[in-house]
Amino acid sequence: MSSDYESSDSPPSGPEDAGGRRILRAHAAVQTGSWTGSGPCTLCGRAAPFTPSPLAVAPPLTKQSTVEDDSKDEGPIIQLPDCVYDLEALANDPLLGLIDIWDFPVFDMERQAGTLILSQMCYRVFLATGLFESFRIPLTPFFAYFHELEKGYRDKPCGREGKEKWPASRQGTVERVVRTYIDDDDFEDDDADERDVYGVMGANFPALEIMALYAAAAMHDYDHPGRTNAFLVATFSPQAVLYNDRSVLENHHSAAAWSLLLSDNRYNWLRHLEKAEFKRFRFLVIELILATDLKMHFDIVTEFNAKLADEESNFIDWTNEADRLLVMQMAIKLSDINGPCKCQQLHMQWTYRIAEEFYEQVCITFYLLIKQLCTVYHAYFNSKNRDRVFQF
Repeated sequence: MSSDYESSDSPPSGPEDAGGRRILRAHAAVQTGSWTGSGPCTLCGRAAPFTPSPLAVAPPLTKQSTVEDDSKDEGPIIQLPDCVYDLEALANDPLLGLIDIWDFPVFDMERQAGTLILSQMCYRVFLATGLFESFRIPLTPFFAYFHELEKGYRDKPCGREGKEKWPASRQGTVERVVRTYIDDDDFEDDDADERDVYGVMGANFPALEIMALYAAAAMHDYDHPGRTNAFLVATFSPQAVLYNDRSVLENHHSAAAWSLLLSDNRYNWLRHLEKAEFKRFRFLVIELILATDLKMHFDIVTEFNAKLADEESNFIDWTNEADRLLVMQMAIKLSDINGPCKCQQLHMQWTYRIAEEFYEQVCITFYLLIKQLCTVYHAYFNSKNRDRVFQF
């Protein structure tokens, strides 16, 4: 099928394109050509993909295909102007190792990592899913971009919430939601230890889409001012005027994050994507960030429920781009508003933070209202035509 982001001469971007063939090869049993599509996966423990997947026929990675000229000098230490990353320590960090559990101790992680929490979590997730090898991502630009991105999360009560929201194949809730729409036959022989979402997402989603989902999660609140869309629209903020009062914050987050990526080649960790891959990746990230606008909530949920209620269809068609995008939109939405579903300790901390942020906005609102009333008051007593001022 053809999508809105594709031109008529663009190659198809579904599971058969270059990105689709790179279906999370980390899920091959030994990541060699000897894997025949059967046998347990080293990451998720499943015996085989749930549905026919390009993973079963993906060509094996070779040393030549995974090592790039610009990454030959990259060692176990990545040195940036204001920070250092020890790759071995990050790969074996016990706290980061808990990133795939639902009640991930994000506040403990923030105390440990400080301002580097987002970049460290991004590295660990990309490493676990084999995305560095699949897309030949250079490490230095990768860390440079995500470190710059995390500096754009302002010091607000919920200013660092984007660092905790990891949607897609990592979150337990998303795993259970996606699992609901797979045939029960796929799960009858599974035991609890094997029920890892990598089996669903890894077998049915091209790696490019998984990477887009992770990137969108990291970008989706970039440069958030700590105010709501309604506030920005009511106060005629520059962003509201620029985006015509429509999904103001979400458009701003996406545009600002992409502007950062394209502003300097030092941040371009996507440099090895093919043109069609880059075009689709950008489309997906934008769509996923815009899906976090709560004004779109009922539209997305209604479409999702209608898809599931249609008894004549096969529920989610994993070969259909639109269906996969809908699942990804639901995944990032679930991850964006999952606070009440966390354990009480985490839930209360997020609740206090969002309450403080709303309190700040209320204070600003009252200040602007009083300022406006004072302006009208002075205009009334300083005007000869008081009737007209009073009517105003």
